[in-house]
Amino acid sequence: MPDALKLLVIEDEMPDFLMLQRHLREQGLSARCHRVESAEGLSAALEQSGWDVVLSDFRVPGMNFRETFEQVRARAPSLPVILVSGSVGEEEAVELLKMGLSDFVLKDGLPRLVPAIQRALHELSERRAREEAERALRESEGRYRRIVETATEGISFLDAELRVTFANGAFARMLGYTPEEMIGTPVEQYTFPEEFDESRKHMDARRRGVVEQYERHLRRKNGTECWCLNSGRPILDSDGRFAGSFGMFTDITERRQLEEQLRQSQKMEAIGQLAGGVAHDFNNLLTVISGNSELLLLGMAPENPLRTHVADIRHAGERAAGLTRQLLAFSRKQLLEPRVLDLNEVVSGIEKMLRRLIGEDIVLTSILSPDLRPVKVDPGQVEQVILNIAVNARDAMPQGGRLTIETRNLQDGNTPLSDVPSRKTASSVLLSISDTGCGMTPEVKAHVFEPFFTTKGPGKGTGLGLATVYGIVEQSGGEIAVRSEPDAGTTFEILLPAVAEAPAAARSGANHKAVPHGHETVLIVEDEEAVRRIVKLVLDSSGYTVLEAKDGQQALEIAKEHRGHFHLLVTDVVMPGMSGRQLVELLRADIPALRVLFISGYTDDTVMRHGIVDGRESFLQKPFSPLALARKVREVLDVGL
Repeated sequence: MPDALKLLVIEDEMPDFLMLQRHLREQGLSARCHRVESAEGLSAALEQSGWDVVLSDFRVPGMNFRETFEQVRARAPSLPVILVSGSVGEEEAVELLKMGLSDFVLKDGLPRLVPAIQRALHELSERRAREEAERALRESEGRYRRIVETATEGISFLDAELRVTFANGAFARMLGYTPEEMIGTPVEQYTFPEEFDESRKHMDARRRGVVEQYERHLRRKNGTECWCLNSGRPILDSDGRFAGSFGMFTDITERRQLEEQLRQSQKMEAIGQLAGGVAHDFNNLLTVISGNSELLLLGMAPENPLRTHVADIRHAGERAAGLTRQLLAFSRKQLLEPRVLDLNEVVSGIEKMLRRLIGEDIVLTSILSPDLRPVKVDPGQVEQVILNIAVNARDAMPQGGRLTIETRNLQDGNTPLSDVPSRKTASSVLLSISDTGCGMTPEVKAHVFEPFFTTKGPGKGTGLGLATVYGIVEQSGGEIAVRSEPDAGTTFEILLPAVAEAPAAARSGANHKAVPHGHETVLIVEDEEAVRRIVKLVLDSSGYTVLEAKDGQQALEIAKEHRGHFHLLVTDVVMPGMSGRQLVELLRADIPALRVLFISGYTDDTVMRHGIVDGRESFLQKPFSPLALARKVREVLDVGL
């Protein structure tokens, strides 16, 4: 209690007031008493602060006690009021106690007054402490609620039946709901059916008191997937029994997608390295197989019974060569021959072939922008991209449908590739290919560009078509994305960087079937004897004088013997002892105007490392046909350096 209490006394009789003061002193209570005897005096006194207790007579002329009591409560709600009177009835006193009166003391029982004052002050102290604790609790709850509601992490509570009792805004937004929608829903509502058993396993662990952190696959309201890092712990009641579960969720969907893209890239790189490693030897073998079979066919009469077998050999060689090109394309290791061209011309030029390919029950529509900017790509590879996507579209529309090819310009930052973050900063050209087929599930779409992944039956696809598309687009400096839903068709969007150069002139329509001949002298340098033999045979039959060497050293000796009197050097790029580039540099020291045709079965990175793609050298990729070799030789001799 304070050292000196400040008491407000409502009393009209001065003797009673003095008696009350004397009694308080005799009881050892240090108090300063202030007497009022009218409503006006009470109102003035209540303007002051610091009163500890109000002591009031029941009957004061001009004042109604109930009104007086209400006046005190209105001005000072927590101020204790003790009734000190000799005339109040017991029932009246009980009613007043119910209204909030602290106590009542009869004037002939004043020994109870000091204990009543002490008790009132003690109750006031406890009430204030309780109110302070409640206020602090409310502030704490409000503070933590604000933290929970504004947290970027998802937070949820489940009851013992694993139903949601609380979900903060972040968790609700993460799954596409409002917090109110989630209250009372079972945890299975946010789990994919095939993962119910896995979810129950974790919930059972929670019942056993296990605290764990794990990646959880959740289902959003719209059915899409959401990957979260879930930290879960059990909630126990006062008896230690399981009462529910608390969980915190961090959305890692984007991280998972990036990890999946990295795994896909690593997988493609691994297969690409494998493809590049075998390409050289495989292409040498295919050059021999295809070249000899084609030469045999040229020398066979149409009625020869062996002609069919040789034709099958040639066809198998062509298919094997195509498979190798696909492997190198998706692994981005093939050697491209980019040209500046109008993408509209490529689409228009391939339309006739596409109509035959997709069949009459599929309507082909082209929407080509008239002011399309040029792009620099390999036209043959772009055609392969369109054909591969068209084949997949045809298979997705067995009952017919519509295939739409669209081209248009895109300005900086205006990219439709919603499935992948665009790396493009310059203006680009969009090639969009859409179908109205069966579409793809999210699971299929996630693997659509993987090599050897196919939804077709055995023997109906290699699984390299779209992997090839992906590799060609990436190697061409572009980007590709796919948008698809079950029964809603599929759209492939390909973004290619635009260039400021004018498109190259179209190739002439000369007769491509005629085998060109010549009379010049050609030096062949090839370490593979079978390949060297087929090249010599083709050029011999085309009228050329052919000199041959198995390596660079022998080629130098032959050149010295013939004093440089030959018109063209056809050399492999990678050979033991001396590379094709080193040989050319040595020969050009004496023959500056030497025409050169490089041939190789290696992939583009190996060819680039050996320095032959410098803008002025001619190159022919193995495997090549006799016709392709004859044409390339004639082209190099006619054009020169």
